[in-house]
Amino acid sequence: MRRACITAVGAYAPEKVVTNDDLSKIMDTNDAWIQERTMIQERRKSAPGETTSKLCIPAAQRALDKRGMDPKDLDMIIVATVTPDMIFPNTANLVQAALGAKNAGAMDVIAACPGFLYALSSGAAFIQSGIHNRVLVIGGDDMTSIVDFTDRSTAVIFGDGAGAFLLEADTEGYGIHDILLGSDGEKGDYLNMPGGGSLNPPSHETVDARMHYIKMDGREVYKYGIRKFVGIVEEICSRNELDPVDDIGCHLFHQANGRMIESIGSRLGLDPAKAPINITKYGNTTDGTIGLLTNDALNDGLINDGDWVLMSSFGAGFAWGSILTKWKG
Repeated sequence: MRRACITAVGAYAPEKVVTNDDLSKIMDTNDAWIQERTMIQERRKSAPGETTSKLCIPAAQRALDKRGMDPKDLDMIIVATVTPDMIFPNTANLVQAALGAKNAGAMDVIAACPGFLYALSSGAAFIQSGIHNRVLVIGGDDMTSIVDFTDRSTAVIFGDGAGAFLLEADTEGYGIHDILLGSDGEKGDYLNMPGGGSLNPPSHETVDARMHYIKMDGREVYKYGIRKFVGIVEEICSRNELDPVDDIGCHLFHQANGRMIESIGSRLGLDPAKAPINITKYGNTTDGTIGLLTNDALNDGLINDGDWVLMSSFGAGFAWGSILTKWKG
């Protein structure tokens, strides 16, 4: 059976580090308060002019370099982001031009935190169907560009970064075996950015009302998110006759909140070593988290050839997703 296989991973985070102590100088917070609630110690912040496309490009190039692939051999580039450089052209077009991937189509996917898994699902479908053979899927966000630094409930959480997966066809049993996606649009008001779209086009009024920043009901997102994370892990494992504790070699959870991940792991009975956490150093990079986490997990030897790897995410929409893959080392 033809499947989409992850053959290379790349990641990039900006150089500038913003610590909790740095934030305490501009808002009413402190290191202990932030770590107690989120586990975050620091996050990265893009430099002036370092837009989302400029976060995605080095992550993509690193994945291509690892595989030794010429960008001209790519068939499609998909970028998952909620912070595009501009509404159009899409960010994937900007990445395509910068890489010199002259033969690749390009499109963006906007689905907030699970957006990377939605993009990965799309890339997998292109390959499994035989339409394409080489697809580059990138998740990246310049979240600090839409964070309200007067709102400590959101400002302490988010950071900037990107991760990239190169997908190729495989017929030896490796690759993506199952995909679970879902949503509950009735919960959209709990996490959104109300300004900037056709509902609230940019104006003096929307700027004055701070509508172009993230708005979040953290308590509702946290409670609903834990239940949904546990549910989707159990569901996708059950339908593939796998045990989430014994059979999954590594759980790659979207890095929304370290305490949330601890709680999910506890409810599932997971060994913490099988559910790595790197939000401590990056914050929540939204579409970038799973790519950054996968790169770190590979570097730390937590993913090996033949392992079942489960990627799961939940976020604004509400939307969620889980992708089961057999890793090719």
